[in-house]
Amino acid sequence: MLVNLIEVKTNEKEALKNFLKKIPLLSKVIQFNRGINDINLKYIEYKILKYKINNYESSILKNNYRIVVLNTYTGYMKCVDEVPATVKKYIARDCIQKSKINEYILKNKIKGQLENQCKKYEDEKLVLDEILSIYKPFWTCKYNGKKIFLDA
Repeated sequence: MLVNLIEVKTNEKEALKNFLKKIPLLSKVIQFNRGINDINLKYIEYKILKYKINNYESSILKNNYRIVVLNTYTGYMKCVDEVPATVKKYIARDCIQKSKINEYILKNKIKGQLENQCKKYEDEKLVLDEILSIYKPFWTCKYNGKKIFLDA
């Protein structure tokens, strides 16, 4: 599957070192030095929503854009100034992490948060202009039955 994705910056050995740093020392001692299992590279889909804001100031229409980055796995949303740089690559479909949250709930959450952020401007119209999908790589592993995520 050919997708836009953010480049992987760490390899598997560096990821293993970072996982070991993330686990507290006391936890390692109490749990009898259980090892880290199943280190995999997974991709989480992020939706880039570009909203066009129409302001009516002194009878001149001014266009401005608000860019929202939405994590489809956790539902976390963040406004950014520009779209992240991506590269087109082929990835396997089984490497994509499935979403935990229903798409209907995500749409309502976006709408509510954008209305709260843009409440301070009275004469605004938000119009959805463009939707992009990008994939961000994460290293995942299992430690003591729990799944741990780490940026790649």
